[in-house]
Amino acid sequence: MTRIGLLIIAIGLPAIAIVITPMGDLMRGITKASWAYTFTSRAHRATERAYIG
Repeated sequence: MTRIGLLIIAIGLPAIAIVITPMGDLMRGITKASWAYTFTSRAHRATERAYIG
C-alpha cells in the first residue's frame, strides 16, 4: 500500500459512510411509515367491523 492509497481510503470510507447513512435512515423511515400505515389501516378496519358488526 502506498501513502496515496491509504490517504484515498482514509478520505473515501467516511465519505461513503456519510452518503450511505442517510439513505439507510431514509429506507428505514419508509419501511416504518409503510408498516405504521398498514397497521393503522388494519386497526381502523377492525374497529369499523366492531362498531358495525
